Amino acid sequence: MRLILPLLCVASLIAGESDYEQFDARAMLGINMTPPSSSTQAANGTEPTVGVETQQVYPGTAAERMGLQTGDLIIGVNGGDISSMNDLRNEVALTGVGGQATVEVMRNGQKMVLSESLGEWPKDIPYTPIDEAAERRFRDWQSRRLDRTQQAVANLKKQIEDLERRTNDQSKPAVASPAEAMALPASQALSVLPAFRLHLRQSHDAADSGSVVAGRQVAWDARVLIGTAAPVIF
Repeated sequence: MRLILPLLCVASLIAGESDYEQFDARAMLGINMTPPSSSTQAANGTEPTVGVETQQVYPGTAAERMGLQTGDLIIGVNGGDISSMNDLRNEVALTGVGGQATVEVMRNGQKMVLSESLGEWPKDIPYTPIDEAAERRFRDWQSRRLDRTQQAVANLKKQIEDLERRTNDQSKPAVASPAEAMALPASQALSVLPAFRLHLRQSHDAADSGSVVAGRQVAWDARVLIGTAAPVIF
């Protein structure tokens, strides 16, 4: 029984009774593409291995109808991740002429989903193969360049932090005793003295305690005590 069914199918095809017909058309999205530039990666926060950049959008194509723009980073088609120009071409080919292409795009850091049915590849536009080796070399070079840039930024950040720490250490005054401060010039003494303590107490010349005699003058006494215990001031 397993042998009879394939034989019937073959016989049907030979006899011309099949509903299938050969279809040799190629689907077209309608863009000129390139590996993503450094500026496009920076704008979208992506790595060199992610997506392909839209370099040009052809009029009258699915790309124009769905709203693709120059500079868009295409990161997915119909659920498949795009990490090379061949990935995009293969996904478009699998979708086929008349098929619905759902394209994930990064534009200035924002993810967008665009959709449109694909048209047929025009006969007057050459269907040239993509140089996979050249694209891989270019993306590898971009990755190495990005690593060098990130390392240079990290080194510069560390140098700035070290410089700020040394500056703060040098500007921080050392605490000296009052005797040591007295040996320094007045302009330097204040910066090394301990914190000041200021106490203000009200006094009066009344004979009794606890009240101020009417009409008599109230005096104020303020003293600054440096490095010693604060005595009671009257």
